[in-house]
Amino acid sequence: MQVKVCGITRPEDALAASDMGVDALGFIFFRKSPRCISVDKAVNIIGRLPSNVVRVGVFVNEDPAVVTYVIENCRLDMVQLHGDESPEYARSLSASIVIKAVDIRDDAALEVALDYPAAAILVDARAGDSYGGTGRRSNWTAAQTIGTRRPVILAGGLDPGNIGEALTKVRPAAVDFNSGVESAPGIKDHEKMALAIERSRKGCAGLRDGSPFRKRRVGEAW
Repeated sequence: MQVKVCGITRPEDALAASDMGVDALGFIFFRKSPRCISVDKAVNIIGRLPSNVVRVGVFVNEDPAVVTYVIENCRLDMVQLHGDESPEYARSLSASIVIKAVDIRDDAALEVALDYPAAAILVDARAGDSYGGTGRRSNWTAAQTIGTRRPVILAGGLDPGNIGEALTKVRPAAVDFNSGVESAPGIKDHEKMALAIERSRKGCAGLRDGSPFRKRRVGEAW
C-alpha cells in the first residue's frame, strides 16, 4: 500500500514528508483552492525532492492545454482529475497516468467510477463548491467496492486518529492525507503527518497491492 500527502505548498513540508517515507506528493493547481500553488513555486519544491517521490498535479475542470503546460514545466509524474472531467478528457491526457477523484453518492456514480479510464480511482468527499480538502469522510463502503475491481485510493478526512479503522474497513491500494495532517490550509503539521504515515505503514499488512502512484518513465508521452 502507498501513501500520498496532498495540498503541498511549502518546501519544508514536502521535504519532511519525503523524509518520513511518503510515496507521493500532491500539488493543487486549482485557483479556488486554499491550497493552490503556482507553477513557479511547484517547480522550486519539486526540484528539491528525491527522485523516488511521485509528483502528482491536481486539477479541476482545467483546459487540457493548461494541464499539459503544467505537466511539462513541473515535470509531473501523474495527473489527478478532481472535477467533472469526462472519460474523453482523461484519454486525451493518457489515461494510464490519470487518477480520477470521485464522490460516490449513489449507485450511478459508482458505476461511472468503475468504468472511468484511469490508472486509479480516488474516493473523496465534496462539500458545496469545494471539490476536496473538506475534511469530510468519504464513502468508505463504495471505496471498498471499487477496490475489488480497480486500484482505489482512499481520501476524505483521513487523519492519525481514523487511519487504522479506514485501512481495516476499506483495504485500499493507497491513502491520501490532506486537511487531516494540517494546522491550517496548506500548512502541514509535521507531528500529525509523521503519525499518520507511521500508522499507515503499520496497518498496511495484507492490504491490496497495485501501487497506483508511479513514476513517469523516460520518454513517456502524455
